Amino acid sequence: MIITSVAQASRFSLKNEQVDTTDFSITSPVSLNVYPAKLNNGSGPGRLYINAMRIGGVPITLPLLFDTGSAGVTLDALKIFPPELVDEHGFKFKKGQDTLIYKGIVVTRTAVQKVYGSAGAVETKEFGNIGFATLMVGDQTGALNLQKMPVMFFYAKSANGKESTNGLGSVFGVNTTFNTVTGVNERTTFKLVSPLKYLNYRNGLIPGFKLSPLQLFGCAIKIPGSCRPSRSLTVGLTNADFKNYRFNQLTPQAKAQTGQVSAHFPAYPELPLYHPEIAATIATESQQIPVSVLLDSGNPGVVLNASAEDLHADQYPIIKLMLPSGQTYFYNQRRANFSTRFNPSSKRSVFGIYFFTVFGFAEDYQNGRIGLNRTAN
Repeated sequence: MIITSVAQASRFSLKNEQVDTTDFSITSPVSLNVYPAKLNNGSGPGRLYINAMRIGGVPITLPLLFDTGSAGVTLDALKIFPPELVDEHGFKFKKGQDTLIYKGIVVTRTAVQKVYGSAGAVETKEFGNIGFATLMVGDQTGALNLQKMPVMFFYAKSANGKESTNGLGSVFGVNTTFNTVTGVNERTTFKLVSPLKYLNYRNGLIPGFKLSPLQLFGCAIKIPGSCRPSRSLTVGLTNADFKNYRFNQLTPQAKAQTGQVSAHFPAYPELPLYHPEIAATIATESQQIPVSVLLDSGNPGVVLNASAEDLHADQYPIIKLMLPSGQTYFYNQRRANFSTRFNPSSKRSVFGIYFFTVFGFAEDYQNGRIGLNRTAN
């Protein structure tokens, strides 16, 4: 966890908090099921989920949006804590109480908000509190135990400024940078990083993960057992895992000030940070425009930071994405699945979940690169 002032760390010191003795190491690549879903039984947007099995000491079945477009974990507090501890108005701290401790989960008084949404998209805000918890993800066929980490427990959200009961739900953000959550009532910012960095990678494993190309199935993610599991995720990589992959190098990012929250909460993981965008080119048959592109499994569509007029997109519906690795992805913007927003004021283009149905995707945290393995298109 990155905090704006190391002096702030003392407020989170806890008494009588037990040290977790779970082994958070992996010594070989771990394969996990994920859930590539076309929501509303096939009529809704494409999404990718991973299942949370346990949060702290709370057994649970909770789908988390597997999001290569963000970093850090946000969890729906109303699905984890009993109503005497939280409701849609917030956590219920007693007078003078700085922390809530519930079954190994710690929630602090620090109220924060987090914003999602690329330029041109619906802006979703989540409101909650900073807390700390271990996390187990996967299912009975394969699971990962992740170290205690800072997370955001949210209890309310809004869409474009209006209260909303819909939205992203809980998020498992895995990209190479950090995302910021901001204090609501105090000038505090916290920077959350990928939960997959809260692992000890042993035996020369490369920190990171890969996704094999996805096939989306119509289902209802809120109904347990409705969505079909896919053994598409591998965490902890070897050079052999990169066979047939071609790489795009990312730009290093300066590490912000870090601090240790307490003796029982490890400091921010000592893995380098990289900007998650790739310098690329978008094109039609008549025009080419250099862009910075984010490959975002958490986005159901495409955002292009160019105007339709500049690309002559009305005349030429086929959009191409040309990557430094020499690979090209193209799609027809008029197809129903490929919702495309043109926004020249955006700082980057975003290619969403359908990109991941064509390419295998690997993220190397240590060396700051994204590998792609094209299988179709």
